[in-house]
Parts: sequence; C-alpha cells; structure tokens
Amino acid sequence: MPASRSKIRPGGLVKGTVIAAIVAAFAVGTWPLYNQIVTARIAAAAKRVVAGEDLTEVRRWEALCLGVCPVTALVAGGSARAALASRSKSAERVEALDQAETLLVAATKTQPLNGEAWIQLAYVRGLQDLGPSPRMQATLLRSYEVQPFSQQGGMWRIRLCGGYWPLVSEKLHAAAIEEARWRWSIHADERPLILAALPNPEARQALEARIAATPLRPY
Repeated sequence: MPASRSKIRPGGLVKGTVIAAIVAAFAVGTWPLYNQIVTARIAAAAKRVVAGEDLTEVRRWEALCLGVCPVTALVAGGSARAALASRSKSAERVEALDQAETLLVAATKTQPLNGEAWIQLAYVRGLQDLGPSPRMQATLLRSYEVQPFSQQGGMWRIRLCGGYWPLVSEKLHAAAIEEARWRWSIHADERPLILAALPNPEARQALEARIAATPLRPY
C-alpha cells in the first residue's frame, strides 16, 4: 500500500504524549534551557539519519519541544528528512521531502536571515524539482543574499552551480565564484575539490580571474 502523504506541524509532531505533558508542567521556568537540550538531541538524531538510521529518534525528540521547536531543531529535522528522501523511492520520498520543506519554510519564516535554513531549503527544492528549477534557484539565491559564505553548505552550493553552470542565473554564477574564491583563500586543502566542483570551462575561467584580481587577500 502506498504511504500516505501526511501533514506535519513544524512545532512538534506528536504533542499529546504523557511525557510531553509532564515535561511541560515542570519545565515552564526553564523553557529556553529545556528546548536547547531537546534541540541538541534532535541534531544528534538527525546526524544518525544521515548515516543511515530512520526518523524514529528525530520524531521522538521533536514531540518533546515546548511550543514551536527552535529554528536549529527545525533545520536539523528538515535535513534529516532530506537525507532520508535521498535514499527513498516513490511515496516515501515525496512524503519526506514535503515534511522537510514544511519544517524549513517554518525556519526561514521564524528567522529570515538564517542562511543555513535557506541552504537546506534550496537543497530540498532541488530534490523535489529534480534540478535547478526557477524556485530552487530563487531559494539558493536568497541563501547567498543572507549568507554569502557558508562553512557548512558552501561546497554544496559551489558544486550545484558548477554542475549546472549553463542552467543557473548570472547572479548565482557570481555568488558561487565569490564563495569559491573565499574558500580558496582560507582552505588550501580544498582547492582540488573546488576545481572539481567547477568542471565548466567558463566557471574555471571566472574563478581564475577572481583569484588573479585578489591573489593574497583572504576574507
């Protein structure tokens, strides 16, 4: 039987558990600290999903958020579902991506200047649309507008733009080359990876010109 496309609420997936009710009753005075702990648990569980586990632990901790889960937890939950979707098929993949998008849209609405949330949302929309669709490119460009340089998601953005160079916009070309130049200047060990991420000759030439313009000026 095909999996149903269930709807989720960004603020916690199963709020009616007895455990959540007990915690809510006793943790009102320490709400920020409590949600920090839950967020850390969600992030740890999300990493295990990336490594191959299912969403059981992620969902269990999401259910214990008091109120709306913090943005860090929303991003971690979205990334976990994106990782699951990347190795799933048909209805399960669609459901995981729908849930990831819901969480990440909530994150960007709560913190519009959270670059990592925008990067993850661009990744999810790329999976949904099977490539650099207009809305995926718009989301990716927004990620560059709010966070021009990303330690965590930067190489993915460079690879994406480099791999689809003829299909992405001039604004994304410029943003990706600037980020590649930044990583080139501070991560010498990544230089082979950066070149490999830009297989298109025009992209390589653009990077070489940018490096030549500021050869020794790290950001």
